[in-house]
Amino acid sequence: MDYVSTGNYLRDSSKLPMFFVSSPQKATPNMLPLIRQLSNARSRYFLTSSGMNIEYRQKGDPFADTIVMLHGVGADCRIFLPNIDKLAERFHVLAVSLRGHGLSDKPRTLSEEAFSMDLMVRDLIELTWSLGVQSFHLVGHGIGAVVGYELLTRDPNSLLSLTSMAAPAGQEGLKGALKILQKATGLSTRILGNHVKQAEVAAKMCSTDQQVVAFLKEEVFYATDWSIAKLIRPLLTGKNYLEILAQASKCPILFIMGEDDSIEKVTGNGRAMQETIEKLKDYPHVSTASIPGAGYFPNLDQPNAFFVALDMEFRKISQKGFGG
Repeated sequence: MDYVSTGNYLRDSSKLPMFFVSSPQKATPNMLPLIRQLSNARSRYFLTSSGMNIEYRQKGDPFADTIVMLHGVGADCRIFLPNIDKLAERFHVLAVSLRGHGLSDKPRTLSEEAFSMDLMVRDLIELTWSLGVQSFHLVGHGIGAVVGYELLTRDPNSLLSLTSMAAPAGQEGLKGALKILQKATGLSTRILGNHVKQAEVAAKMCSTDQQVVAFLKEEVFYATDWSIAKLIRPLLTGKNYLEILAQASKCPILFIMGEDDSIEKVTGNGRAMQETIEKLKDYPHVSTASIPGAGYFPNLDQPNAFFVALDMEFRKISQKGFGG
């Protein structure tokens, strides 16, 4: 039996339970146009060496180049459901939920050590290697992109390219991102226990598009555990990746930004990404794409423009033969 909604989950292992969250029939009217674009890629699970079941969705030719899509704090692989099918026409696509997010397992002991960058990178590498994927394009949002930055320091040959959204690489930008996280978790703490209200507040911070707000509220943030977001805070304060990205000349890097990203206002100075762009804009392997009408989630607010930006980048990579 196939489940086509973003909220329907089927664990592939017979030893694991089946989960149902919501379905298209329960969707609010303004969600219907967005739901029609969602991929029917089903959730699958991979057991890591540390005992974590990691959720991922897979679609496309497994022999084609792979795109790995990683979400930010508080979200999960579902934020890429409107993007998977179009990309899967040419690529092998993996959308992954980081540990503690979506239907990936939570560590038994919730601590900063359980959500270290080392463990999140290891989870991803073990998953991709288990699928026979040793190198891939990484498209990351927030902490998902920071995982990509870390991969450049540890295993640069694993990345064919890196696309980053809402993930400043410099120290000042990271401090701005931390303010976003503090704002979100602070609001959630004050309304702790009211999952509906938590989800609504977080969704309205991210988009002004009512379809996207409804999607985030009802299908993504409803199940978010904001206590985990607090544990990931240290990952946004301890490292400056600007020099690493500047030196990664064999890895094409694309920064995608929404022109109407109201989240930047939460940082106080509106420069969460500007430091990164200013420092890296003159390097030939670095590109930027600014999408009109898009906010914190360009891939949700303007999925077609998001696809065009990625498509142009991948075609440019193919023509130039980066890293060959």
